[in-house]
Amino acid sequence: MNFDEESIYSSTKNIIKLLIGKELECARDYLRKWGLEADDMELLSEFGQYTLEALIVHVLAIVFNPNDSQVMVRVATLVEHFEKIVRLQAKLFKCRRCKLDFSSLKAMEDGENQRKKTKLAKLYPFGAALVQFMESRKLIQYHSSLSGASVSIKKGDKYYLPTHLYAVCNFDISLLPVKLNLPMVSRPLDWTSACPEGVNPRTLSDLSGGYLSGPTGEILHRYRLLSSDNMKNFHIDIGKGGDYKALCSVMNKLQHQSFQINSQFLQYVIENQNRLVTCGHLMPEFLSTMNINEVSLLLREFYMKDGGLIH
Repeated sequence: MNFDEESIYSSTKNIIKLLIGKELECARDYLRKWGLEADDMELLSEFGQYTLEALIVHVLAIVFNPNDSQVMVRVATLVEHFEKIVRLQAKLFKCRRCKLDFSSLKAMEDGENQRKKTKLAKLYPFGAALVQFMESRKLIQYHSSLSGASVSIKKGDKYYLPTHLYAVCNFDISLLPVKLNLPMVSRPLDWTSACPEGVNPRTLSDLSGGYLSGPTGEILHRYRLLSSDNMKNFHIDIGKGGDYKALCSVMNKLQHQSFQINSQFLQYVIENQNRLVTCGHLMPEFLSTMNINEVSLLLREFYMKDGGLIH
């Protein structure tokens, strides 16, 4: 799912109304009061007045699934997603505004690695602030568990929030944009050099072709040329001289190869499923639906009760 500000404004008006109003402070101004560091304030200045509101809807559409009965997500998940998309989108805006090459993003990222790793607010200033912003707009509410228990716990004269929090939307999540994995109805473009004539490509970002030939600013996308969404991976060294031609030839052959279901092998798997599970070649069905987080907590609980006898 790509971030498209104008599309979000036009397709999610009911949600946008909860975030934007004449008497309401915009998210950008809200973050300015958050006590951001100088480099973070510089990134924040790349956004328009209501760009962050559109980003909020974009992230919510990714982490919440309208077709799933589970309508809660961990607050930590929201914080991490917001932090990542805000920083990435700000860098893309800056590169386009200053007409910089995307390789300059690596220098920006290296500078961020020197950040102090002391508090959550220091590690995830944008993410923590935007989650608080949504809660102040009553877009979400906190729960300490999936059972819906209250999370405000009083300690002395103050209230604090437990570490493991969940967020639930206060609006109908069916209003969120839905990502549809549409079929590829056109052939992918052949991979060729995107460099000026007489200049040989040196990195992957110097090539153009396929369905994805540059960073798009998206967070989660299962169907992409690269398995990682790390921006630095677009600058993988592909050799000198004409080395890129061999790589382009291989990629062109792969992307033009049509995929077919091996019906004979599929039938073999169906007929011998139990045997394959016993031999360890297939995962048992109950494991595929198991909630790893819940199982880990239970295993840790029993381990502590039994004095470390579980192996």
